[in-house]
Amino acid sequence: MPENFKELLKQDFSDLEAAIGSWRKLAKALEEAQIRHRHKVTGPLHASAWQGAGASDAFVKMEDRESQLGIAQSDVTSIASILDTVHVEMKSAQDQLRQSVRTAEADGFTIDDHGNVTDSRSCPTGNADEEAQEDHAVRVAVMEGYKNEIQFALDEANTADWQGMQLLQKIDAFTLDKDYGAQAAKDAAREAAGFSHIDEDSIPSKKGTRRRTPSGGQGCPSRRNSPTSTPTLRRSAGSTAYPASTATRRTAKRWTSRSPTTI
Repeated sequence: MPENFKELLKQDFSDLEAAIGSWRKLAKALEEAQIRHRHKVTGPLHASAWQGAGASDAFVKMEDRESQLGIAQSDVTSIASILDTVHVEMKSAQDQLRQSVRTAEADGFTIDDHGNVTDSRSCPTGNADEEAQEDHAVRVAVMEGYKNEIQFALDEANTADWQGMQLLQKIDAFTLDKDYGAQAAKDAAREAAGFSHIDEDSIPSKKGTRRRTPSGGQGCPSRRNSPTSTPTLRRSAGSTAYPASTATRRTAKRWTSRSPTTI
């Protein structure tokens, strides 16, 4: 019996869509905060030729804060990209499922709330003619095709849900130091980009990069290393089948509850 049939068929993705929007807004706010800090605080102080022991310590702390903002933006962008891809894949699976149900019902089959497909037409008796027997065999084959289509759509949705959950669990959004935190953010960005079918550079993951000026001070990163905007995903519905054993609404419930409410 197909699992999660009714859940996927009736699923409302509006909460997940809202959560994705909130994560993207947070990523944008972090990007803007880092740019403001660089151009209104760190940059002017460097330009003023501030020197001394206090200046050196202050620059280290200020640039650490800039790095943390960048690492946080990378993690948040990865979360948004993963959730967006999960949404795209699950919505595509839902569309496939609904189309299969509509077509099967139009063809005279019945689909119950559990996704079971039955033929509303009676089976031919044992003394039915050969043509009736052949027609029945065709109906059985068609019914099996609809069953397979329904199961395929459910597997696609469960695959997206499972893969998204695994990637989200790998993101260490609470470690923002320039060593472990930066590397973890880079690794998460690489995996999120692969899952979302986008270029890895679309997810900023080198926000802690700073360059030494010839005088030994800390310069502002070039535009090439500055934060990039949140990437636009290339929509794709391809995925590997996964046993239908996890609830298709799990990701929406779990990550909607964690979406930022204030930016």
